[in-house]
Amino acid sequence: MIHSRWFRLVVIVVLMVAGGLFLWQYNQVDKPQLVNSDGRVFEKARVVDIVRDNLQEDGSRVGDQIVTLRMEDGPDAGQTVQANCPNGLLFGTVCQPGMAVIVISANVGAMGVLFLFFPMVLRGMGPVAAAVITSVIVLAATMYLINGWTKKSLAAFGATLGGILTACLAAILFGYAVNLSGYNVSNIENLMFVAQNTLIDVGQILFAGILFASLGAVMDIAMDVTAACAELERHKPDISRKALFTAGMNVGRDVMGTMSTTLILAFFGGSLGVWLLDYAYDLPYLQLINSNAVGIEIMKGFSASFGVIFTVPIAAALSAVTHKVEHK
Repeated sequence: MIHSRWFRLVVIVVLMVAGGLFLWQYNQVDKPQLVNSDGRVFEKARVVDIVRDNLQEDGSRVGDQIVTLRMEDGPDAGQTVQANCPNGLLFGTVCQPGMAVIVISANVGAMGVLFLFFPMVLRGMGPVAAAVITSVIVLAATMYLINGWTKKSLAAFGATLGGILTACLAAILFGYAVNLSGYNVSNIENLMFVAQNTLIDVGQILFAGILFASLGAVMDIAMDVTAACAELERHKPDISRKALFTAGMNVGRDVMGTMSTTLILAFFGGSLGVWLLDYAYDLPYLQLINSNAVGIEIMKGFSASFGVIFTVPIAAALSAVTHKVEHK
């Protein structure tokens, strides 16, 4: 038993080191300079004074604030500098003396972040294929760390992979049926600009995102079914494959409803602003149902639910197939 634990620990360490070296090497990719960001880093600072405010007589704010900052980290830590704060909801804020802020400082180069999916996409691989490869690696690592390479983890791995592929295929078919594609997303102009300067296929990004979004829920229900079947097999080793499959289906049937609802509510919550605007403007039904934004959210919930539903029979079937009993 002790030998087995040490062997498993050595395998994990070797895989982590090898994976880290591979990711570091794989991320040595040439990126086109879409925006000049040489020497820009984000650093902490504190507002000392407001040199020029952008508050208008009617209470609105137009233009930028000019503020005095005291840098709290970086090479200029302790020094006082003057900066401008843009008027915007995404970037910028309304500065007040004493407020702690994050500033863009143009002094030293920034360090990159290690990824797997994004370098593959930048190298020209299709986003869906890159998402599948990334998901397989995440799945393999997760299942191995949880259970090792056991019969249960292999069944859960296969069921999860089948579920997310089903979700992705359902999204593609749904999009084809209702004339939705990855080019109907709200930020397509920015993505098209990126696509003109890189090898990225922006049309597949939407479907790759659906695959990633359904991964957690599909993995959860796959493990629920396979774990229940494994526990039933442990307590009743002479159970037949047919009975084990039926038990897995019964367990999955109870879980799939709540899991599908969880996914739909998650997608609904993520696009709550869109739904609120549509409700406030009291848009007619035909306009809503033909809206790309609404159609994409429906497609996400529909395809992810399909993935969850199809995961149950796959997990139950794999659990039954790997069962050793041949009779009954």
